[in-house]
Amino acid sequence: MLRAKPLTRWPVHWVCPYPGGPSVAAAAKTGDPKAYRLPVPHVEGKYNVSFSGLKTAVLNEVNKAQMKGEEVNVPDLAASFQERIAGILAEKLLLAAADTGAKQVCLCRRRSRQRPSASAGE
Repeated sequence: MLRAKPLTRWPVHWVCPYPGGPSVAAAAKTGDPKAYRLPVPHVEGKYNVSFSGLKTAVLNEVNKAQMKGEEVNVPDLAASFQERIAGILAEKLLLAAADTGAKQVCLCRRRSRQRPSASAGE
């Protein structure tokens, strides 16, 4: 079974209150998921995931904005973060489903649920 840790420790304590998951979800509702180009972390293992590189990328975006004296667009950064995670999880989920012959898959997050359904027919 694929599992992801709750987003309670992402480095956005500068821009979103703790715990991160609900704060990120609330902020992302009005954000543009394409606003920030966040990386896809590489992890050894077919089904393994790690968000540490992604969290570092968020921290770097916050630090870059601070160094330039700019405001971080919190909704856009949160939406971009969620979109990247949804893409990573959807890719792994569809890979596992294909490898196991699963006929159906289910995710809990609304944004995540939308992502695999677009790819499920491929």
